[in-house]
Amino acid sequence: MTSEVNKRTFFTKSTLIIIPLLIICAFAFHYFFLKSDNVFSSTGDALSQFSFFTFLLQHAFKDGNLFWSWDYGLGGDLFGEFSYYYSTAPFFWLTLLLPKLNF
Repeated sequence: MTSEVNKRTFFTKSTLIIIPLLIICAFAFHYFFLKSDNVFSSTGDALSQFSFFTFLLQHAFKDGNLFWSWDYGLGGDLFGEFSYYYSTAPFFWLTLLLPKLNF
């Protein structure tokens, strides 16, 4: 009987602590989310870096050099380096359907 009472008091005490903390966190998150100027954009340079690599990977895929390319730095493994970023990007796969641009 005492173990049931101890379990109930533990859950009520933890609930009294967790629920207000979750409410405070939700309000803080929404406040900073709504006050932020770049909700769906980034202020970093990732876009300029990834646009170059997208171009490099498009050429590599269309030329058949999926795994190794001397055009990547001093030579490197394209599949190993970029498979994490581009294998799940649907827009990258759609750009492979476009004709190859020669720059």
